[in-house]
Parts: sequence; C-alpha cells; structure tokens
Amino acid sequence: MLEIEDEATDTPTTGSSVSTPRVTGTQAPLKPFTTDGCSGFLSFNWRLLFGVAPPWEGCCLTHDRAYHQGGPVALRLKADTELMRCVAANGHPYWAIIMFIAVRLGGPRWLPFPSLRKQTDGRWKFSMNEVRWGYGWKFPRYKE
Repeated sequence: MLEIEDEATDTPTTGSSVSTPRVTGTQAPLKPFTTDGCSGFLSFNWRLLFGVAPPWEGCCLTHDRAYHQGGPVALRLKADTELMRCVAANGHPYWAIIMFIAVRLGGPRWLPFPSLRKQTDGRWKFSMNEVRWGYGWKFPRYKE
C-alpha cells in the first residue's frame, strides 16, 4: 500500500516553502533526481547570454524536486503557485506569471515534454519525459 505525505521544503532564495509529497510503503525506487534549472532552455540560454544562472533558479530547484516526486494533482498546483510566488518575491513578477503559465501548460503527468537537464557532472543533456509531474517515475507511470 502506498501512502503520500506532504513534506515542506524550504526555498533557498526566499525561505518560502512548497509541499513535496513523500511516498512511503512498498514502491519501486525513483530515478535519481535531476534538474533542468528553470525549464532547461531558459536556464541554458540565460547562462549563454548573461554568463550566470537566472536570479530565481533556487525557486526552480525547489519546484523540480516537487515535480520529480509527483503526487496528487493538488500538490502540482501548489508547487506551481509557490514557484510563481518565489520568482515574484525575487523581484520578477512578470517572469513569475510567464513561468506559471508555462508549467501549467507543459507539466501534466501524461505529457512527455523535451528539456535540457543539467547532469551531476555539470554537462547539459537533451531529455524527454523529465518535465512532467512525477518525472522521477518511469514514463508513463506517476504517483498520485
């Protein structure tokens, strides 16, 4: 039997928190956590143009942790809303709205969307199936 519990995660840039579901019980292991920063292409291009990470990238890392784990769809909305709040709190309200719309459209559990993922060795890799809600689980599986 699987149970899903909420676990608060602090956002490094603002101290706000987003619920990250923690799945307990008998389960197949999650794939190792990877992040695409802020939707891969945005982070990658921001670094190319400005030579630094986007100023709100800590917000995206917290959001990616929630998406990696998955869980009930209500937690997805909460994670997306917290991302918007965090980016706005870092002084970028217009980017916050754009990013909220993007994650709502591009992040459903059933939609394998392309992304650039930063690997643990620092290299970037093109990837599918790792932007959707519950991407830590093998596609098309997810945890709800």
